[in-house]
Amino acid sequence: MARKKVTKKAKKTAKKKTKKAAKKTLKAKTKKAKAKKVEKAVRNWSRPLPLTEVKKLKQKGVKTIVSSSGFTEGAIKYAKRARISLYHNRKKVV
Repeated sequence: MARKKVTKKAKKTAKKKTKKAAKKTLKAKTKKAKAKKVEKAVRNWSRPLPLTEVKKLKQKGVKTIVSSSGFTEGAIKYAKRARISLYHNRKKVV
């Protein structure tokens, strides 16, 4: 089999492309990390906070959720598994 000769110019352009791709992925990772710096979330709903809302807050990086209306049973079970602190009227639920 015949091997193709790779010129120096082709090698340099290949290196530049990989460096650019690496920079893009690094920027994307840092943006995600910056977006996940939320520590607490306070919700004032008329009904108990459902499981779906707790999952959304978990995706944002929330570690503590305070709710004046409480939480559903499913939300409490999920918070235990996901290590999220839940508070209802200044009392710790999980």
